[in-house]
Amino acid sequence: NGFDRLKVTDLKEPELNKTGGFQVYPNPTTRMVYLNQTTDVAIYNVDGKRMRTLRNTSEVNVSDLKPGVYFLQNATGDVQKLIIQ
Repeated sequence: NGFDRLKVTDLKEPELNKTGGFQVYPNPTTRMVYLNQTTDVAIYNVDGKRMRTLRNTSEVNVSDLKPGVYFLQNATGDVQKLIIQ
């Protein structure tokens, strides 16, 4: 699905999906984040490093990630900003 071919060349903030479509909640979170659809998802830190890839899921346990800003990208390329407290 292309997650393994992603190359970070510019660290501009991605265009976030703000209307309908792919959504994550609660945001900010400390432990679990839920997706409004079942999909493959990759989590990236602010430096563009892929932290994790999950397949066919609608929930993600992020309790082992350090507090900060992350980005979740689904299989169709939609991106949402996630804040972990």
